[in-house]
Amino acid sequence: MSANPQQQLVSSYESILVPVPSGDQLHVAYLPAEKNLATVLLLPGIANNCDVFREQDYGLAQFLLGAGYSVFMADLRGKGQSWPKVNRYSGYGLNQMIREDIPAVLKLIEKKMGNPPQYYVCQGAGGLIMSGFLSRNPEYVEKTKGVIYFGSRRTVVLRHWMQRMKWGGNWQLMGRFALSIFGYYRVSCWDSVMTTKAKEPTVNT
Repeated sequence: MSANPQQQLVSSYESILVPVPSGDQLHVAYLPAEKNLATVLLLPGIANNCDVFREQDYGLAQFLLGAGYSVFMADLRGKGQSWPKVNRYSGYGLNQMIREDIPAVLKLIEKKMGNPPQYYVCQGAGGLIMSGFLSRNPEYVEKTKGVIYFGSRRTVVLRHWMQRMKWGGNWQLMGRFALSIFGYYRVSCWDSVMTTKAKEPTVNT
């Protein structure tokens, strides 16, 4: 049996904490490639963290690394390994993520690589945040070769009654209830509705 070459990649990475003006710290994971064909920034959505790109050590990050791309993965403020965790006293939103968090992450990447990323891969709300940043900073658009979006959207249209029951009821009713107790919406409590586990990769013999 011959193992898939992507599974042979080392799963370790350099973990970096990047400060932002509020005193919070953003977690950035850096996976350097030997060939370094280009630099890619992977940006997850609000309901996820870096793990969405490297689940079971066989995610998109490992695939890009094996193809010769240096990879950076950024946890949004309050998510993943960023500090502190989001709580009822958190006073930031998309505006701070666009104006403060993304510039701080790109400054780190430019310091390490000499240039900003050539490619951006964004999942969910991460795409809205990155688009908001690029629209305000055209100098980065000129240095960008491509932006890829996975499930990024400004609005969600629910046509099926089951979708309306799960998403509309979850976000609107349970969301308001959670806000009244925690001060924020704990998406992790609803993993069965919000997320789907990746299947084990098939190994060819």
